[in-house]
Amino acid sequence: MKDFDYDLGKEDLAVIAAQWHNGNSMFDEDAGFIFRGGVLIEKRGIAANLDSIPGFTEKTIKLNRNPVTSFISSEIQIAVVGRRLRYFAGRGEGRITYPQSAYEQATAEGRKLRGNLQVACYVKDFDVPIILSFTGTSSSDMVQQLKRLEKEALPVTTKNVGDNKQVTMPLRAFWLTLKPAPHSLRGSKQQSEATPPQLGLPQSFTREWLLERYVGSEPLTHFNKIVANPTFNQWLNAWQES
Repeated sequence: MKDFDYDLGKEDLAVIAAQWHNGNSMFDEDAGFIFRGGVLIEKRGIAANLDSIPGFTEKTIKLNRNPVTSFISSEIQIAVVGRRLRYFAGRGEGRITYPQSAYEQATAEGRKLRGNLQVACYVKDFDVPIILSFTGTSSSDMVQQLKRLEKEALPVTTKNVGDNKQVTMPLRAFWLTLKPAPHSLRGSKQQSEATPPQLGLPQSFTREWLLERYVGSEPLTHFNKIVANPTFNQWLNAWQES
Protein backbone atom coordinates (compact mmCIF):
# COMPACT_ATOMS: atom_id res chain seq x y z
CA MET A 1 0.00 0.00 0.00
CA LYS A 2 1.33 3.40 -0.96
CA ASP A 3 2.16 5.74 1.92
CA PHE A 4 4.05 8.93 2.74
CA ASP A 5 7.82 8.90 3.30
CA TYR A 6 7.75 9.76 6.97
CA ASP A 7 11.38 8.92 7.72
CA LEU A 8 13.14 11.11 5.18
CA GLY A 9 15.78 13.40 6.67
CA LYS A 10 16.31 11.34 9.80
CA GLU A 11 19.89 10.39 10.55
CA ASP A 12 21.33 7.72 12.79
CA LEU A 13 23.20 9.39 15.65
CA ALA A 14 24.91 6.30 17.05
CA VAL A 15 28.06 7.46 18.81
CA ILE A 16 31.18 6.12 20.51
CA ALA A 17 32.00 7.04 24.11
CA ALA A 18 35.58 8.11 24.86
CA GLN A 19 37.40 9.56 27.87
CA TRP A 20 40.39 11.78 28.45
CA HIS A 21 42.77 10.00 30.82
CA ASN A 22 45.86 10.98 32.75
CA GLY A 23 48.94 8.87 32.13
CA ASN A 24 50.15 7.13 35.28
CA SER A 25 51.09 3.76 36.74
CA MET A 26 47.60 2.28 36.62
CA PHE A 27 47.90 2.18 32.83
CA ASP A 28 51.06 0.01 32.80
CA GLU A 29 50.75 -2.95 30.46
CA ASP A 30 52.30 -6.30 31.36
CA ALA A 31 54.36 -6.18 28.16
CA GLY A 32 55.92 -2.89 29.20
CA PHE A 33 53.68 -0.39 27.39
CA ILE A 34 52.83 2.74 29.37
CA PHE A 35 49.98 5.07 28.39
CA ARG A 36 51.26 8.60 28.92
CA GLY A 37 47.86 10.25 28.72
CA GLY A 38 45.29 11.08 26.06
CA VAL A 39 42.04 9.67 24.67
CA LEU A 40 40.86 6.17 25.59
CA ILE A 41 37.98 4.19 24.05
CA GLU A 42 37.12 0.84 25.62
CA LYS A 43 36.67 -1.69 22.83
CA ARG A 44 33.84 -3.51 24.62
CA GLY A 45 31.69 -0.41 24.21
CA ILE A 46 31.81 -0.23 20.40
CA ALA A 47 30.53 -2.29 17.47
CA ALA A 48 32.15 -5.70 17.08
CA ASN A 49 32.93 -5.08 13.41
CA LEU A 50 34.94 -1.94 14.16
CA ASP A 51 38.54 -3.09 14.22
CA SER A 52 40.37 0.22 13.87
CA ILE A 53 40.00 3.97 14.44
CA PRO A 54 42.27 6.44 12.60
CA GLY A 55 44.90 7.85 14.95
CA PHE A 56 44.28 5.19 17.62
CA THR A 57 46.24 2.09 18.63
CA GLU A 58 44.60 -1.02 20.06
CA LYS A 59 46.19 -2.05 23.35
CA THR A 60 45.30 -4.10 26.41
CA ILE A 61 46.06 -1.95 29.42
CA LYS A 62 45.40 -2.11 33.14
CA LEU A 63 42.50 0.14 34.03
CA ASN A 64 41.76 0.18 37.77
CA ARG A 65 43.95 -2.94 38.01
CA ASN A 66 41.86 -4.81 35.44
CA PRO A 67 43.06 -5.58 31.89
CA VAL A 68 40.93 -3.71 29.37
CA THR A 69 41.28 -3.86 25.60
CA SER A 70 41.07 -0.29 24.36
CA PHE A 71 41.78 2.06 21.51
CA ILE A 72 44.14 4.77 22.76
CA SER A 73 45.63 7.89 21.22
CA SER A 74 47.99 10.59 22.39
CA GLU A 75 47.34 12.84 19.40
CA ILE A 76 44.24 13.14 17.21
CA GLN A 77 42.54 15.77 15.11
CA ILE A 78 38.96 16.54 16.08
CA ALA A 79 36.19 18.84 14.91
CA VAL A 80 34.03 19.97 17.84
CA VAL A 81 30.35 19.83 16.88
CA GLY A 82 28.95 20.68 20.31
CA ARG A 83 29.53 20.40 24.04
CA ARG A 84 27.75 20.31 27.35
CA LEU A 85 29.01 20.96 30.87
CA ARG A 86 27.87 20.11 34.36
CA TYR A 87 29.45 19.92 37.81
CA PHE A 88 29.48 17.39 40.61
CA ALA A 89 30.40 17.14 44.28
CA GLY A 90 31.14 14.05 46.32
CA ARG A 91 31.86 10.51 45.20
CA GLY A 92 30.06 7.21 44.85
CA GLU A 93 26.52 7.09 46.22
CA GLY A 94 26.99 10.53 47.75
CA ARG A 95 27.73 12.19 44.43
CA ILE A 96 25.48 15.12 43.52
CA THR A 97 25.39 16.67 40.05
CA TYR A 98 24.64 20.31 39.25
CA PRO A 99 23.71 21.94 35.93
CA GLN A 100 25.97 24.70 34.71
CA SER A 101 23.37 27.30 35.71
CA ALA A 102 23.65 26.24 39.39
CA TYR A 103 27.43 26.65 39.61
CA GLU A 104 27.55 30.04 41.35
CA GLN A 105 24.89 29.13 43.91
CA ALA A 106 26.52 25.79 44.72
CA THR A 107 29.97 27.33 45.22
CA ALA A 108 28.46 30.09 47.36
CA GLU A 109 27.05 27.33 49.57
CA GLY A 110 30.55 25.96 50.02
CA ARG A 111 30.29 23.04 47.63
CA LYS A 112 33.62 21.89 46.21
CA LEU A 113 32.65 21.26 42.61
CA ARG A 114 34.45 19.44 39.83
CA GLY A 115 33.62 19.90 36.18
CA ASN A 116 32.38 17.24 33.77
CA LEU A 117 32.65 18.34 30.14
CA GLN A 118 31.41 16.25 27.23
CA VAL A 119 32.48 17.18 23.72
CA ALA A 120 30.62 15.84 20.69
CA CYS A 121 33.21 15.63 17.95
CA TYR A 122 34.43 13.89 14.83
CA VAL A 123 37.91 12.44 14.45
CA LYS A 124 39.51 13.22 11.10
CA ASP A 125 39.05 10.39 8.55
CA PHE A 126 36.52 8.61 10.79
CA ASP A 127 32.77 8.73 10.10
CA VAL A 128 31.37 7.84 13.53
CA PRO A 129 30.84 10.72 16.01
CA ILE A 130 32.53 10.49 19.40
CA ILE A 131 31.39 11.81 22.77
CA LEU A 132 34.62 12.68 24.57
CA SER A 133 34.43 13.22 28.34
CA PHE A 134 36.75 15.36 30.45
CA THR A 135 36.59 15.41 34.27
CA GLY A 136 38.04 17.69 36.93
CA THR A 137 41.02 19.82 35.93
CA SER A 138 41.04 18.42 32.39
CA SER A 139 37.46 19.67 32.04
CA SER A 140 38.36 23.24 33.04
CA ASP A 141 41.49 23.17 30.85
CA MET A 142 39.47 22.15 27.81
CA VAL A 143 36.68 24.65 28.49
CA GLN A 144 39.18 27.52 28.67
CA GLN A 145 40.74 26.60 25.33
CA LEU A 146 37.40 26.22 23.55
CA LYS A 147 36.21 29.56 24.92
CA ARG A 148 39.42 31.19 23.73
CA LEU A 149 38.86 29.80 20.24
CA GLU A 150 35.33 31.19 20.18
CA LYS A 151 36.39 34.58 21.53
CA GLU A 152 39.65 35.14 19.64
CA ALA A 153 39.84 32.78 16.65
CA LEU A 154 36.35 32.66 15.16
CA PRO A 155 36.00 36.47 14.80
CA VAL A 156 38.99 36.34 12.43
CA THR A 157 36.73 34.50 9.96
CA THR A 158 33.95 37.12 10.02
CA LYS A 159 32.96 38.33 6.56
CA ASN A 160 30.54 41.00 5.32
CA VAL A 161 27.89 39.54 3.01
CA GLY A 162 25.93 42.67 2.19
CA ASP A 163 22.87 44.41 3.63
CA ASN A 164 24.84 45.05 6.84
CA LYS A 165 25.04 41.32 7.49
CA GLN A 166 28.05 39.33 8.64
CA VAL A 167 28.82 35.63 8.78
CA THR A 168 31.33 33.89 11.04
CA MET A 169 32.55 30.32 10.72
CA PRO A 170 31.52 27.99 13.59
CA LEU A 171 33.95 26.07 15.77
CA ARG A 172 33.04 22.81 14.00
CA ALA A 173 34.61 24.18 10.80
CA PHE A 174 38.14 23.48 12.04
CA TRP A 175 40.28 20.46 12.82
CA LEU A 176 41.92 20.85 16.22
CA THR A 177 44.94 18.79 17.27
CA LEU A 178 44.28 17.29 20.71
CA LYS A 179 47.23 15.91 22.64
CA PRO A 180 48.49 15.78 26.24
CA ALA A 181 50.51 18.60 27.75
CA PRO A 182 53.40 17.70 30.09
CA HIS A 183 52.36 16.15 33.40
CA SER A 184 51.71 18.61 36.22
CA LEU A 185 50.74 18.44 39.89
CA ARG A 186 47.24 19.73 40.60
CA GLY A 187 45.38 20.39 43.82
CA SER A 188 46.01 22.67 46.78
CA LYS A 189 46.01 20.18 49.69
CA GLN A 190 46.15 16.72 48.16
CA GLN A 191 48.17 17.06 44.98
CA SER A 192 47.90 14.50 42.21
CA GLU A 193 49.55 14.11 38.83
CA ALA A 194 47.45 15.34 35.92
CA THR A 195 47.90 15.30 32.16
CA PRO A 196 46.15 18.41 30.80
CA PRO A 197 44.62 18.29 27.32
CA GLN A 198 46.03 20.86 24.92
CA LEU A 199 44.94 22.05 21.47
CA GLY A 200 48.22 23.66 20.47
CA LEU A 201 46.73 27.13 20.14
CA PRO A 202 49.00 30.00 19.01
CA GLN A 203 49.49 33.23 20.92
CA SER A 204 47.44 35.04 18.28
CA PHE A 205 45.16 33.71 15.55
CA THR A 206 45.48 34.47 11.86
CA ARG A 207 43.34 33.70 8.85
CA GLU A 208 46.16 31.51 7.49
CA TRP A 209 46.28 29.42 10.69
CA LEU A 210 42.54 28.82 10.47
CA LEU A 211 42.54 28.07 6.73
CA GLU A 212 45.14 25.35 7.29
CA ARG A 213 42.68 23.68 9.67
CA TYR A 214 39.45 24.23 7.73
CA VAL A 215 37.50 20.96 7.42
CA GLY A 216 36.18 21.76 3.94
CA SER A 217 32.72 22.05 2.40
CA GLU A 218 31.54 18.43 2.51
CA PRO A 219 32.41 17.69 6.17
CA LEU A 220 31.03 21.05 7.31
CA THR A 221 27.75 20.38 5.49
CA HIS A 222 27.47 17.07 7.34
CA PHE A 223 28.32 18.66 10.70
CA ASN A 224 25.67 21.34 10.12
CA LYS A 225 23.05 18.63 9.58
CA ILE A 226 24.03 17.00 12.86
CA VAL A 227 23.66 20.32 14.71
CA ALA A 228 20.17 20.75 13.23
CA ASN A 229 19.08 17.27 14.33
CA PRO A 230 16.51 17.37 17.20
CA THR A 231 18.14 14.37 18.89
CA PHE A 232 21.44 16.22 19.04
CA ASN A 233 19.78 19.27 20.59
CA GLN A 234 18.10 17.08 23.19
CA TRP A 235 21.54 15.77 24.09
CA LEU A 236 22.94 19.31 24.37
CA ASN A 237 20.18 20.45 26.71
CA ALA A 238 19.72 17.30 28.82
CA TRP A 239 22.19 18.31 31.53
CA GLN A 240 20.56 21.70 32.03
CA GLU A 241 17.41 19.90 33.11
CA SER A 242 19.15 17.78 35.76
